[in-house]
Amino acid sequence: MRRPKEIAIPAALLIAGVVLLTVHAVANKDAAGVGMALGTAGVRLVMGVVLGVIACLFTAALLGTSFGSLWGAVLKLAAIAVFPLAGAMLFPYVGWILLLFVDMGLILWLFDLTTLELAVLVVTLWVLQLLALFSAGLVVAGVLGV
Repeated sequence: MRRPKEIAIPAALLIAGVVLLTVHAVANKDAAGVGMALGTAGVRLVMGVVLGVIACLFTAALLGTSFGSLWGAVLKLAAIAVFPLAGAMLFPYVGWILLLFVDMGLILWLFDLTTLELAVLVVTLWVLQLLALFSAGLVVAGVLGV
């Protein structure tokens, strides 16, 4: 039998994150906000999972860390990408600070990592995110002819 942290908890966090983002947008009576909130969650979800898998593979190769099955890790990364974002949206001024701590806390808890493994994974993920954002900026600048 699988442990709850393998499927049930990440799935619940992912669903709760999507519901909270939608409720937040609807509560602000902003029809465009619902699309924006779900679009933001979708972008963060795709980037979080793709870059997270790359960071996990790098950390596993470097330190011999096990992140479990591929699909279990993908579900956990999806939950980590969306749930903290919902929390950040609910607390506008301190949300982004909370996002950082909730992200790291969920990574540490769901993957049962040591502090060193967490540090390597988070730094790798941060570098990958910066490279992705820089690349996206170059593409947008090229399209706009800047």
